[in-house]
Amino acid sequence: PCATPARMPEQKMQHLLRYFVLLLLALGCSDTRPPRVETAASAPPIAVWVGPGVHPGARQAIDAWAFTTKGVRDWAFVGDPGDAVIRMSVVDIGAEYCKYPGMLACVSEIGGAWHGKPIDVWFVAGQYEGALPLVGMHEIGHTLGLTHQDFTIMQAKVGGEWAGRRWQCPDPVSVARLESELGLEGLRSCEIPE
Repeated sequence: PCATPARMPEQKMQHLLRYFVLLLLALGCSDTRPPRVETAASAPPIAVWVGPGVHPGARQAIDAWAFTTKGVRDWAFVGDPGDAVIRMSVVDIGAEYCKYPGMLACVSEIGGAWHGKPIDVWFVAGQYEGALPLVGMHEIGHTLGLTHQDFTIMQAKVGGEWAGRRWQCPDPVSVARLESELGLEGLRSCEIPE
């Protein structure tokens, strides 16, 4: 015969529940609801402006992130940089923004684009074109809050053989980091190409 658990008296159950709530409050957990996850329906699209002279491969990078966030957050191209959250443009080698030798591109800051904070992505003329769409996915990753991590789209040096692979969208490690950073779930990723 199977043993059946004894029923806990209702008064004792209420006492334990009150104790548990007080314990959560004492630990600083005043809001015990699960975090709100933005969806495509509840948040405006991430607006992207692609300036004149930016290689078409930069648009492929946006399309890759749009695939990754499909169903969670939409993306849209806009015609005016003033309407954009992410503004992409080309700068010359040695420009104030991307002044270090060997840089392919850089961003005005890391993080904030998901929440609507305008961020600039600067591609270095004559340097980035051969590394697209990877360098574009990398820089967009920065606008969303990702920092460098080896063997992902976010590794510090994305040129050479790594860039020559056929990247379709961000890799599983980068996507998992973004989900963790922003409290998201349901993002899609692509395996690192051989």
